Amino acid sequence: LISQTIFAYPDTEKKFVDLNLASVSQAVIDNERDLLFVVSSSTIKVVDLKTFALAGESQTLFDFDADEDLEGLIDSIALDFEGDRLFATQDGGRVLVFDLDQLTEEPELFEVSVGDDLTRAVFNPNANKLFVLNQTDQAVNRVDPDDGTLEASFSYSSLGSFTLNDMLY
Repeated sequence: LISQTIFAYPDTEKKFVDLNLASVSQAVIDNERDLLFVVSSSTIKVVDLKTFALAGESQTLFDFDADEDLEGLIDSIALDFEGDRLFATQDGGRVLVFDLDQLTEEPELFEVSVGDDLTRAVFNPNANKLFVLNQTDQAVNRVDPDDGTLEASFSYSSLGSFTLNDMLY
């Protein structure tokens, strides 16, 4: 994945789409909808993998800078395929919840840990739980994705001096 252009080789024909982004921090594929979600700073772009073009009229999932309540950097995204949701962690301890069937609608917002730097999110569909990496507290937060309730926090600060940068489910 290159930050400004994505290349694909579905058959023998090479295709590309210009994302017009300075950098990309994460990309996630939704196989059911044939969509690729690409995160860069305060932007989430959506690529239609059938046509290999930016999806939607605005070509951006939501304009976070245009909405004062949602303004901020997007650090990570996680998909809940069964619940048709896209979770996006945001600086300041917030998580945005998008309905995948209504992507252009304003997302639901809940605060997991006020003022903290939430860097990665992973969704566990078997337990219906969202796990969010909290760099400020050096902890992994377990969140109820339906109402945003912080259920538990697992600290890793006692394990030594290191930074946890990613999680995988």
